[in-house]
Amino acid sequence: MLLLTQVLEAPDFDVVDHPRSTHRRVPVHGPLDGLGPEVREKALAWERHILEVETGHVGPRQDWPPRPGYDPAVYSLAEREAAKAAELTAAGQAVSVATVRRMRARYREEGVWGLVDGRRKRERSVFGQADPRVVAAITGALTEQRGRSSGTLSRLRRQVAWLLQTPPAPSAWRCRPRPRSTGWRGPSPSSMGWH
Repeated sequence: MLLLTQVLEAPDFDVVDHPRSTHRRVPVHGPLDGLGPEVREKALAWERHILEVETGHVGPRQDWPPRPGYDPAVYSLAEREAAKAAELTAAGQAVSVATVRRMRARYREEGVWGLVDGRRKRERSVFGQADPRVVAAITGALTEQRGRSSGTLSRLRRQVAWLLQTPPAPSAWRCRPRPRSTGWRGPSPSSMGWH
C-alpha cells in the first residue's frame, strides 16, 4: 500500500498532462507544528520564494501571469535566482544567489522542513550539554535530600561524586566529577525546584 504523499514526493513521479515546472509539492506542515510561529512563517515564506523562482508563481494559482523577472518562458533559472536574491536583499534580508540555490536544493530534498533553520530543528535539553549521567546523579542526590534540610552545596557535590563512582555502572560508564578548582557549574537545588 502506498500513501498519496509517497507517490507525489517520488523523484520519478510527474503529472503526465502538465510540464514538470507546474508540479506543486504536497505541503508538509506536520513537522512545522512544533515550531514557533516566527520560525514556521519564515519557512513558509521561503517556500513561496522557491516556488516563485521555480514556477514563476507564488502559490497554487497558476492563472495569474508571473511577476516581471520570474517568467520561466522568458528568464533562465539562473536569472530568476539572481532576481530573487536581489529582491530579498533590497527588502533588507541579505541573501545571495548561492543561498537561493541552497534553499531550492533543501526544498527538493526535504520539502518545507528543509527550509527551517537547522538550529531550530535540534532538540534542546533543559540541562544544556551536560552529561546525562551527571544530570541523573544530581537528580538522584536531590531526590534523596527531599524532605530533609536543604543541605549544602558541598554535600550535594559529595553525593553526586559518590553516585558517579559507585557500581553497578561498568567502569567505562563512570565519569569523574570536576575538580573543585574549576567551580561548580551544575544546577542549584533551588533552580531544580528542590530546597
